[in-house]
Amino acid sequence: ADEQGVRLERFFSAVRFTGFPLDRLIEQLAADEVAAAIVPVCQLERMVREGKVADSDFRVLDNQAPAGFGCQSSTRLYPNWAFAQTEQASPALALAVT
Repeated sequence: ADEQGVRLERFFSAVRFTGFPLDRLIEQLAADEVAAAIVPVCQLERMVREGKVADSDFRVLDNQAPAGFGCQSSTRLYPNWAFAQTEQASPALALAVT
């Protein structure tokens, strides 16, 4: 949004963080409880495959996913792996890995 000159704090009347389960975000969108939702890449496609929602009921804004990726994305793609460390790993090592 910043790249396109949209200041989110002025554009939206309210921003609500819902937490887990993430399906609830798309369910709220389908129920017209919210005007837009930010969900993880492939969340919508997974819910369509599971028969929870119809693909035709939604649109991904500014889809920029690479050709053949299989999911839509309105942002550049970045790795999203989660990392955890044990007490045996030093903070310096954890920082280097992440």
